[in-house]
Amino acid sequence: MGSKLHLYSSGIPIIDKVWGGLYKGATYVLIGSQNSGRTLLALQYAKHCVLQGQVCLYFTSMRHTELFIHAATIDFDLKHYMIKNLVVVIKVSEPSMGNGTRSNDEILMDYMNDIAIVVKEHNADKVVFDDLTQFVGFNNLQLLENTFINTIETIEAKDKTSLFLLSDPVSENARLITNKIVNNSTGVIYLEKRYGEVNRGVITITPIVGHPEGKVKAHYFLKPYEGISVVFQNEPVSSKYNLDNDMAVSFMEGDNFESNNHNLDLDDNYDFDEGRVN
Repeated sequence: MGSKLHLYSSGIPIIDKVWGGLYKGATYVLIGSQNSGRTLLALQYAKHCVLQGQVCLYFTSMRHTELFIHAATIDFDLKHYMIKNLVVVIKVSEPSMGNGTRSNDEILMDYMNDIAIVVKEHNADKVVFDDLTQFVGFNNLQLLENTFINTIETIEAKDKTSLFLLSDPVSENARLITNKIVNNSTGVIYLEKRYGEVNRGVITITPIVGHPEGKVKAHYFLKPYEGISVVFQNEPVSSKYNLDNDMAVSFMEGDNFESNNHNLDLDDNYDFDEGRVN
């Protein structure tokens, strides 16, 4: 990544407001359950990238039409930017397992290595992989870690900032796998939906390396045709720290989402061993 690291705005409001952006050439992980807004946040990141005149390489297993519809909900004309070659969408297929000649881990290792090869072939500034979950189901966790490190080191060597999306882990093995990925990243973004709310929840950003401002969490909501939004007070963040030295974010007193959910505790901590906010 070079001797001098630069922060660049991401288009993700809580990150840009508190951290000042993401490090150029670093690796971040975005975790969330289905319908948490995970893909929309990734598209928001890609949109911000192209509006700055940069190129985004976007891996996805979605059909193009499905991805276009998602993008349209945040007023992102994805097809237009694909024609202008500012977004390069790479369609990925599910790994073919169980053919008997090679182990599943060997197949997954090849898939991960191919990601690095494709990234090297494209002159992109940012990389998004939505979603990486099906490509990291290794039985050998040490092999997973080695393979993931080799992949991201290849990407980081080209000064490309990458965002890998993962499903919220629900099993012990999935939590162990997620742990390996997170612990070798620069930072993690976690989206948690609560109380049956539609397009609302809690977003937590946690640094693994750097970002000395520390961990921050806030309510988020989807603003139609704009994207994921977070409501802050006039002051950027509260100066209050809890016992874990986590920065607490303050909100406007009239924030309906917070006032309608009195049991929502912003002092909850993301537990990487448990894989969720507890």
